[in-house]
Amino acid sequence: MSATGLLALRAPDGATVTLERYPILLGRSVPGGTIPDVDVSHLDPNEAVDNRHVELIRAPAGVEVHDLGGVSGTWVDGHRLAPGGRALLEVGGALRVAGVVMTLMEAAGSLLPPPPSIPSLSAPGPSVTWLARGPAQGVPPPPSAGASVLDDGPGPTPMRPSELDLSGAPVLARDPLERGAELVRIRPGSPLEMLIGERWTQLGQQLSQGEAAEAVGTARRALDLPEEVLSGEGHAGDVALEFMLPPLTDRPYLTVRVAARVAAELDPGELGEARRAVLGGAALLVVGPWLEPALAALADRFEESFASTRVLSFGSADWWVPSGWPALDPHHPGAMQEALRTGELFLDQPSDPILEAVIRALPRPGGGTVLALRQHSLVGGLEQIARQIDPAQLATTTSWQREEVARLFPLAISWQGAGWGLSLIGVDGQGRWTAEPPARGEARR
Repeated sequence: MSATGLLALRAPDGATVTLERYPILLGRSVPGGTIPDVDVSHLDPNEAVDNRHVELIRAPAGVEVHDLGGVSGTWVDGHRLAPGGRALLEVGGALRVAGVVMTLMEAAGSLLPPPPSIPSLSAPGPSVTWLARGPAQGVPPPPSAGASVLDDGPGPTPMRPSELDLSGAPVLARDPLERGAELVRIRPGSPLEMLIGERWTQLGQQLSQGEAAEAVGTARRALDLPEEVLSGEGHAGDVALEFMLPPLTDRPYLTVRVAARVAAELDPGELGEARRAVLGGAALLVVGPWLEPALAALADRFEESFASTRVLSFGSADWWVPSGWPALDPHHPGAMQEALRTGELFLDQPSDPILEAVIRALPRPGGGTVLALRQHSLVGGLEQIARQIDPAQLATTTSWQREEVARLFPLAISWQGAGWGLSLIGVDGQGRWTAEPPARGEARR
């Protein structure tokens, strides 16, 4: 069974919560601690729900449940997961978190379209309409971005919050961003939430429908989107905006993230190593919560020699793609076939069906591949690929799947908390991921 729309969890008393974003953290709110996306502690008479109890990740038939190692336990359809274990929860199945039992269901009124099938993406089409808008022109960085950090000279100093261009952010979000928040979340019925490091903090009183609607309206105007559009994402100044409205979700939802349009700071030797690998036909993985800075750094370094590079982007490619690179229209039925045919390929944030098709084509005889996946951790990106090595194994991944990923993607660039870095990917004797920095001579030779 494939679940293609929004999903929801329903408690025995009939209360439901729509699962709006993934991964979703279920747990218990603790003052001064991590604030889960969904607080279910009030439903447990024994008050045994952990602060960080379980994480839900979207899967074709439902969600993948990841127990986070607490003492109170997690059950899927009556079977208890081992601490840190994973299992697939399908639509109609039961999830128990400590003493709270919930049912996974499709959200009422969900209008999200089904994911595209691989045959529809591989069908041949007219030979003159693959380009999205002709050669990508890119968008110059805002005045606050400064010079490129890819020059041989010293890079720019990190921008202070006061130097950011926050003109595209709703008024509600500007003060938290100026105080150092990396992300601000705005939802009616909840206080304003801001993320600093790995800590969520609530600010002020519950927001009204009118306050949230005004914030979403500001985001829509900043992105130049018409009033009837129910969802959207993109950059405005030095922030990235993303919103979703009913009936796509049960209430308005807006996130504002600092995402200055400046190339990521990467060691020149590591960039050279990544460039040589892709030129040699290898696949390079890029993983981070916001991918554009790293992609801009790679594209800048690759631009001169990558005359045959193609870009197939399902994310925000308006500013990191160099002028002259062919940007394929991701909605065209022949785009996938053209992307895989020849030349180097930058593939940005593909859906799982497209990712599966690309994995089957690796290593591509026509050129190397840069695959960008929006995940908060490198392990999350590696696991996403591993699940597509054998899509029948959705709940857990095996050592064989991980070894195959390490063979196909020997190098990865990922956000490592304090900056971007290159890693050599492997699997140890216990089947666990390893990610080691390349030897200095190996990265700089």
